[in-house]
Amino acid sequence: MRIAFMSRNVEKAQSGLNRYHQDKLRESGVLETNPSLRPKVVQKVTSLPQAEKWRSIVLSEISVRLTRVQDLSKTESDIRQINDELNKLFKEKRAWEHHIKALGGPDYLKYGANMENTGENDPFNNGYRYYGRAKELSDVKQLLSAKRRKLETKPLETKQDKGVEKTLDPNYYSKFGDSNNSSGGRLQQISEMMKKDTKITVKPNPQIDIPSNEEISKWVIQKRKQELLDRL
Repeated sequence: MRIAFMSRNVEKAQSGLNRYHQDKLRESGVLETNPSLRPKVVQKVTSLPQAEKWRSIVLSEISVRLTRVQDLSKTESDIRQINDELNKLFKEKRAWEHHIKALGGPDYLKYGANMENTGENDPFNNGYRYYGRAKELSDVKQLLSAKRRKLETKPLETKQDKGVEKTLDPNYYSKFGDSNNSSGGRLQQISEMMKKDTKITVKPNPQIDIPSNEEISKWVIQKRKQELLDRL
């Protein structure tokens, strides 16, 4: 009898504590905490504390699934389903964060930790990511490997030399002579400069005309390639 009495007292105490927490939440503007009652349209929530609460619950659900997607006991079908759920939850998380900012709350989009970056982008499905073991699925692994190979085999000039012509100004071109003269001798001078890997100052020469943008760009690209070959 004594044990049963003590058990009832514990239950009453726990129930009272739960009511206390619920009252405190209501006072702060949080009217609902049941995850199943979370609205699909975030704009329906006008209370900032309530919006913060829903975001917190979404983060908890994301954390649970990030653990599950790593579980070795899960089947391929389970992994695909969990990965789909993660993408939906991250989308919902972003929606709540936009709404929280609109309600005058903190800017989680800018300063919050982004667990979403633990996933890898699907190159053919914008915004969709693969997490944990989902990245190891045979078709996904092949798809991501193809994407990485494509990035790794991009020519060097696309990253460094593509914008050469845009970055050169008229003062740079003036090294090669006066723009009012004919083109005689300018290609010979460029050729001589390409053979030397040192800085050369060329004084204006009335017999030398300024080279075209295309010629300058080709020369600079060729010079960089030669420097790379020399280093190798």
